[in-house]
Amino acid sequence: MNFLKALIKPISLAVIVFALAIACTPQSIKTNTDVASNSNTTSVAASKKFSDKQVVVDFTDKVVIPTYQKFTSKTKDLKAAVDILAKDPSEPNLKAAQDAWTEARVYWEQSESFTIGPAKSLGADAAIDTWPLDKGDLDKVLKSNDKLTPESIQKLQESQKGYHAIEFILFGANGKKAIADFTPREFEYLQSLATVLDGDANKLLTAWVKGVDDRAPYRDSFATAGNNPIYPSLPDAVQEMIEGIIDSTTEVAEKKIGEPFKKKDPASIESQYALANPINDFRNNILCVKNVYFGGIENHKAGKSGLSAYVAKVNPNLDARVDKEIQAALDAIAQIPAPFSTAIADPAAAPKIKNAIEAVTTVKETFEKEIKPLIVT
Repeated sequence: MNFLKALIKPISLAVIVFALAIACTPQSIKTNTDVASNSNTTSVAASKKFSDKQVVVDFTDKVVIPTYQKFTSKTKDLKAAVDILAKDPSEPNLKAAQDAWTEARVYWEQSESFTIGPAKSLGADAAIDTWPLDKGDLDKVLKSNDKLTPESIQKLQESQKGYHAIEFILFGANGKKAIADFTPREFEYLQSLATVLDGDANKLLTAWVKGVDDRAPYRDSFATAGNNPIYPSLPDAVQEMIEGIIDSTTEVAEKKIGEPFKKKDPASIESQYALANPINDFRNNILCVKNVYFGGIENHKAGKSGLSAYVAKVNPNLDARVDKEIQAALDAIAQIPAPFSTAIADPAAAPKIKNAIEAVTTVKETFEKEIKPLIVT
């Protein structure tokens, strides 16, 4: 009996020591087998300071500048269509001008994730796309005796110019404006509005590629992030790209789709006068997210360029999932019945609208919770 006690005592002590060792081991310490078994585990590369300069170069040269080039091409077309309409008022010319407005809207909405730099400092974002529109402000301009020249339009407050002022005059309050409804004063206003919009678009492009007001091209500041006072570090620039994506997906899910749907209020819908356009805006905003992430405006391929290429190196499963989530958001938006102003009050459309909100929110949360932490500063 004494022999057994003597034997048990050291064995028990060894067991206690082993148990305490396990209990005191930090949970964060894992074996190589544990890490390898998790196919979605972020690589140790993500714990290092971000240094992939190609991400910002792809963003500036393959996304921002090409988008603004297409934008200016379309605002030029809109100006030309409005001039033709003013000189030769007819239903076909009105339809052509309305179509030109819709096409010019595409590339502005595809820039929503990067309203940074010149878009802010030059006041271009506010001048081009202030919403909501105050129809009373437009009436004041139309009823005044002020000259309606591009120079005078530039001095107006944002709610009296830009996309939505042009939209209201072209489409009318109910989206069904006929050529007989126009006044000579409206044509005069419309021409100057289109001229100013085109000028603002071109100034924005110039600010990126050549520089304005004695400033260096903004392209150079962004693409050389880490070597200039505007972007002292490379992660600063990339984090701004990601914040732009988070902001635009939040706006689409909560403001552009969510708020009108919740309130069942057509008056809160942006681009409500061009009846078919709101859903186009949702889609183009998410296409902008896709362009920024994949580092190009067409032929997107996961892991080849932009943020996608970096994420694919760090966590290939996450990169593949982001691709699917963005496409799911685009597909869900495509299922919303048009016009959106009618769909928000249609019980049959409610599940599709909710699905779109959820799909866009999923994209937002992935960038917020999983992509952003990868860019270590």
